[in-house]
Amino acid sequence: MMKNSGKDNNHLFDKDGRLTKEAIERAHSVPIVEFLESQGYQLEKQGKGYYRMVEHDSFVINANKNAYVWNSRGRKGRGAVSILTDPELFNYNYRNAIIELNKPENERLLHEGNVFKEKPKEPYVYPEHTITKDEPTKVINYLVNERKINKDLVEQFVNKGMIKQDKRNNAFYPWYVDGHVVGHNVEGTYVKEGGHRFKQINENGDQSRGFKFQTGKSKVENYFFFESEVDAMSYVSLNGLTPNSKYMAMRGVNNEALVARELHEYKDNHDKFPNIILGADNDKAGLEFNERIINIFNQAEISEELSPNIFVAQPPGKYKDWNDCLKDRDGKPFEQNERTNILTSDEFIAKINGQEKDIKQHRDAYEIEL
Repeated sequence: MMKNSGKDNNHLFDKDGRLTKEAIERAHSVPIVEFLESQGYQLEKQGKGYYRMVEHDSFVINANKNAYVWNSRGRKGRGAVSILTDPELFNYNYRNAIIELNKPENERLLHEGNVFKEKPKEPYVYPEHTITKDEPTKVINYLVNERKINKDLVEQFVNKGMIKQDKRNNAFYPWYVDGHVVGHNVEGTYVKEGGHRFKQINENGDQSRGFKFQTGKSKVENYFFFESEVDAMSYVSLNGLTPNSKYMAMRGVNNEALVARELHEYKDNHDKFPNIILGADNDKAGLEFNERIINIFNQAEISEELSPNIFVAQPPGKYKDWNDCLKDRDGKPFEQNERTNILTSDEFIAKINGQEKDIKQHRDAYEIEL
């Protein structure tokens, strides 16, 4: 916990006792990386300008923007003020956070002339030199034997170049658009000391793109969205493939740009939106994401005949995500009667409000063939 410097803080306030503009600006200029390290948090560099917290591996910092995203909690913010006011980290109120960050031990963290502006992004370059030319046995073993994903599915994606292995034995997921790679992310095939797995998102790639696969060559009728590549493949390993469908990995629940890009591109070429199936994790962040997407469409000015049918596919029972369920079953797919009960948006909202018993069954008009 931070120590009180004992310094008189009266210089931070105006004659009416309000925080001065200068005090607020200085506090917001304190960089997240340096501040967290000064407080004893261990950060692991994840590429140019990106850091990941060792204690919470879903906590990712973009140092260039002085911003963070805590994917597992569904929270994000900018500057050290947002770190101090985060309820799980320091839980300061806003006023006390400004005062704290103006103390000498924190003020010294300021870079001379420090202004965090988004730097021009360099063009994406596919790092072919980092990809192994040998058979990706480490990645296949990781996905099939550790993650319990269907072997035929994994080998099919490997053969199509949709999953690769880099020279550090990481799983490499390219993001394709019209046959061209426009970005990528990687995932470690083993858990590092400290209990976390290496993950990295290439910062120069088109962040509104991601790992995806499709069934059939005809018009896509259903869009499935999952938090990770492993979750998308785990869902299919359990439930099988749905015809005429596209499966997307969002890299967490804060990449709404990917959801918007995919759906807008679809709508530009078709009369109406497809069915949308949200397969986020069964935790607070995942539930809030589902509700947020449902509300966005409910509040949008879209005519009823063009509006999409939105569904929610939740991991069953006690399981946080689809891979937890798959591993617990040792890779065994669901029997027909076990397959995921996909909820309509109304049923999902009623369920999280504890009112599912009051919802009449009205699936016939919305049935999705599995």
